[in-house]
Amino acid sequence: MLGPVVWQIPAGNDRRQWYFVVGSGGPDGFRCDQIAFEDEDLATKIRAAIQLRMWQLEKPIVVHDFEDELEMAKWCENIWPSVKTTDIRRSIEAERKTPAEAR
Repeated sequence: MLGPVVWQIPAGNDRRQWYFVVGSGGPDGFRCDQIAFEDEDLATKIRAAIQLRMWQLEKPIVVHDFEDELEMAKWCENIWPSVKTTDIRRSIEAERKTPAEAR
């Protein structure tokens, strides 16, 4: 699966970091890698290049391209249920809560 380009401000930093997630699953379970850049345009271009390369692979694979990070996390949790996928989903849900909801 291929996540959308989103941003975060890492602890100890005051600048946005743009990233996307590439995830996969197989006999060994779920794996995801965050690919991060300080430039949104570069993150978008690299994501597009990875997407194109996935389409060009000789062996058949299925690529799920997500526009929403939370939907991606829910999908991963459903396909690969584990503590890791549940933690990822919960983390994204917590980020999206308003201050009133967090209480």
